Amino acid sequence: MSMTVLFRYSSLMIDAHFSQHDFFCKCKDFTDSNHPFDDSLIAAAQAIMDFKKYPVIIYSSYRTELCNKNCGGASNSYYLLGKALDLYCGSTLDLVTSDIVAKDPLYRSLRQCGINGFDISPNVLHNDTRVRGSSPDPEFGPYSLWYY
Repeated sequence: MSMTVLFRYSSLMIDAHFSQHDFFCKCKDFTDSNHPFDDSLIAAAQAIMDFKKYPVIIYSSYRTELCNKNCGGASNSYYLLGKALDLYCGSTLDLVTSDIVAKDPLYRSLRQCGINGFDISPNVLHNDTRVRGSSPDPEFGPYSLWYY
């Protein structure tokens, strides 16, 4: 997919449930009025919400270098490029992650959106649009799945 430019405080709806501002950088040191963000992640958030039938909370999206460093992010993090997203799924996180691990319908939807990186933690689900992965998938190509 392509990149969208997101604007701070924009109420422009970019899909059925999210405005631009919902995906905007949450780093306190970010002072610009806009930043790029991968459209695949917006589609993925919508797919997860449709799957679980409840809203998701955008926990982390685009990050500054300082913000990324302060939260322990990798120096080559996809957050720095607007190509990673963390979602808080609440009590449905187990349902969401079980589907991804089993390569069931949600996994398939996310891969069709362009999501190739998944990090499953106790609180949030990480998605990114990395090009390469370490786990084979004959249908969609390599992807990465790890637990934090």
